[in-house]
Amino acid sequence: MNSNDILINMFPDALQQIIRHQRYDDILGYFLEENINDSKLAYHLSVLATHIDTIPCHESVGTLFHFHFNYLEDAYHMAYYHFLAVA
Repeated sequence: MNSNDILINMFPDALQQIIRHQRYDDILGYFLEENINDSKLAYHLSVLATHIDTIPCHESVGTLFHFHFNYLEDAYHMAYYHFLAVA
């Protein structure tokens, strides 16, 4: 088991399936539809995006921080980090 699998196993089953099938555009929709406000999941996604290091994954996590968790103190810094990673 590698570190990505360990990180993915921390998420709810539906989110694990989204990540495993690389449907990164569905992540924001999942958080909105399920009304998830657990910022720890977003931070875990940030770490996972850094490990996966693909443009769609970084964009999805950046969008999640920018639109859904924008009330967090460091949300815009997190979003900027992920958007900068794709530039």
